[in-house]
Amino acid sequence: MNSKYILYYLLLCGAVLAVPVQGQVQLSALSSVRWGNAPDQRPDGLRTIYNQLNLDYTKGGFRLGGRTQFFDASEPGRDYGEVAQRFAQYRRGRFEVTAGHFYGLVGAGLLMHAFELPGVIVEEFDRRYQITRDLDGVHLSYGWSKVDIALLRGIPVDSALPPGLEGFDRRRGRIQGGAVNIKPWRFWETGFGVVEVDDGFERQWGATLHGRLRLSRLLRHWGLEGTYADVYGEYAQRDVEFDRWFSLDRDFPRALYGAANIAGGNWGLSLEYKDYQDFLTADINDPPTLIREHDAFLLNRITHALLASDETGWQGELTYAFDGGQAFTVNYTRAARRQRSRVGDDLNLWELYVQAEAPLGTGLDAQVFVGLGKNEIFPEVEGRKTTLGTVWNWLATDTYALSVDIQYQSVDRKGAPFKEVYANIELHQGTDWAWGVLLYRSTDELASRKEYDGPIYWWGANINWQAGDRHNFNLFGGKRREGLACTAGTCYRVLGFEGVELLLINQLF
Repeated sequence: MNSKYILYYLLLCGAVLAVPVQGQVQLSALSSVRWGNAPDQRPDGLRTIYNQLNLDYTKGGFRLGGRTQFFDASEPGRDYGEVAQRFAQYRRGRFEVTAGHFYGLVGAGLLMHAFELPGVIVEEFDRRYQITRDLDGVHLSYGWSKVDIALLRGIPVDSALPPGLEGFDRRRGRIQGGAVNIKPWRFWETGFGVVEVDDGFERQWGATLHGRLRLSRLLRHWGLEGTYADVYGEYAQRDVEFDRWFSLDRDFPRALYGAANIAGGNWGLSLEYKDYQDFLTADINDPPTLIREHDAFLLNRITHALLASDETGWQGELTYAFDGGQAFTVNYTRAARRQRSRVGDDLNLWELYVQAEAPLGTGLDAQVFVGLGKNEIFPEVEGRKTTLGTVWNWLATDTYALSVDIQYQSVDRKGAPFKEVYANIELHQGTDWAWGVLLYRSTDELASRKEYDGPIYWWGANINWQAGDRHNFNLFGGKRREGLACTAGTCYRVLGFEGVELLLINQLF
C-alpha cells in the first residue's frame, strides 16, 4: 500500500485522539476488497481495495467532520488517495453555518441539489469511488417563526469522473445563490430561490418559485379526520426573462413540476407532473424523474433515465391496504420527448406496474407483480417490455426463514429482441446471517463482449453477516452483469464483474 494512504489514516486517527473527550466522536469505515475483473477483461486476477473512513465529532452546537477515501489496484497507474470531505458546522437555535463540504437543496431540486448516495460505489476509468455531489464552500441558514432563509456559495464536483485522473480537475466553477421560504399560515407556504452558475466559461443564473398547500388541517375542519392531503408546485427558469415568466414554450429553458398526495384510511393516491425543457445542468441540479424506482431487479436495470433537456410527462400511483394484510399497488408513468418544435412528433414512453401482496398462512406471504411498458425514446435500448415476477417469504421456524424471488422479462427491442430470467434464493438465520444464490439468464446480444453464440448466464453466491448494530460483512462470489441501477432517483452504470468481493461496513465508535 502506498505510504500516502497510510498518512490519511494517521491524520484521521490523530484527529480523533486530539479532540476533547467531552464531545461525541463517531468513526465509520466502508471497505470493498475485490479479486477479479470485468468478464473477458485482463488481468482476470485483478486485486483492488477501496476504503473510506468517516469521522464526525460533535460537542454542543459545534460539529467537525471529514472523509478520506483511497483506491489501490494490483495494476499500476490506478491508485489514488484523497481527503474527500472536511467541514466545520455551528448551530444555535435556528441558525446554522457550515464551512467546507455541504449538501443542499433549492426547491425540489430543479435549480440545485447537492447530495450523496450512501454506500453506492461505482467504477469509471478503472477506479472505484462513491457517488457524491456536494459543494465546497459556505452554507448559511436561519429560520424565524414564519420565514426560513438559506444562502450558499461553493464549488461543485464532477461526479462522472473518479479521483486521481491526471490532468482533470473534478472541482471547477462556482455556484452561489439562496432561497427563502415563507409560511404565512399553517396550511400554506411559498418561496423562491436564485442560483448563479459559473462553469469557468460562462455565467448563467436561474430562479424558481414554489408553493405548497397542506390540506390536512382544512380537511379535519370539514370533519375528514385521518385524511392527509398535500399539493406542491414549482416553476423555474434558466436565463430568466420576467416577461416570459410561467412560459411553457418549447424553445424556452424552463421547468415545471407539480405533485399532489392524498391518503386516508386504507388507501393512498399520488399524482405528479413534469415539463422540462433545456434544464439539465450536470452535477448541479436534479429534477424529479417521475419514473418509478423498482425493487424488482430486472425492472430496475432498464429504468428510464430522465432527459431534463426535453421531457414532459406524469405519474400516478394508487395503493390500497386491506384489513387482512393484503396490499394492492397500481402505478402508471407516461413521458414524452419532443424532438422538434412541431406538434405531433413526440417520442413517447409509458409503463404500467401492478403489484399485489398477501399473507397466505402462518409464516408465509407472497407478492406478485406485472410490468408492461413501451419506450419509443430509446427503442434501441428497451422498446416494448413485459415483466412478471413473484416473491415468496416463508418463516419456517422462529430462527430460519426462506425467501424466493423469481422474475421473467421479455423485451421487444428494435432490431434485437431478448428474454431474461432472474432467480434469487436466500436462507436467513434470524437477523444475523443470510445465505443466497442467484441465477440470471439472458438472450440479449448486447450483453456479451464477444460474438453472441447463445444464452448468457450469470451466477453468484452471497453470504451476509450482521454483527450487532455496528458491523456488516458481505461476501459475494460469481458473475454480475453490466447495466443500469437506480437509487433515490439517480441512475448510474454498474460495471460487470467476475470474481470475489468482500464488502465491510463498520461503525467503529
